[in-house]
Amino acid sequence: MFVGSLKLSGMAMYLARDAIMVHGTLLVSANLSSLREVLYCKYEVANLLDLLGSGAELGELEARLASSLARAFGVELVEGGPRLIELSLASVLKGEVRAWAERK
Repeated sequence: MFVGSLKLSGMAMYLARDAIMVHGTLLVSANLSSLREVLYCKYEVANLLDLLGSGAELGELEARLASSLARAFGVELVEGGPRLIELSLASVLKGEVRAWAERK
């Protein structure tokens, strides 16, 4: 995602016949100097909080992102950790990803 010529987020994906792996990043308040030292940055990058201006706070940004995602996906967000069913599904997925990686 870009704002003007500044890159704020990115996504990568690997697709195989029986699996998909997706990774996404949103730069909110990253140390951009360190980022540039360890990664090749094809584009000029920026933090979302920096673009929002000096009055922007992380807590407010978190709340706005959460409400926007909930609205976009038509869900109600509930505070707290993962439920048992979510942990169980994550465990199954972890095993499937590990098995998939070993086949490659």
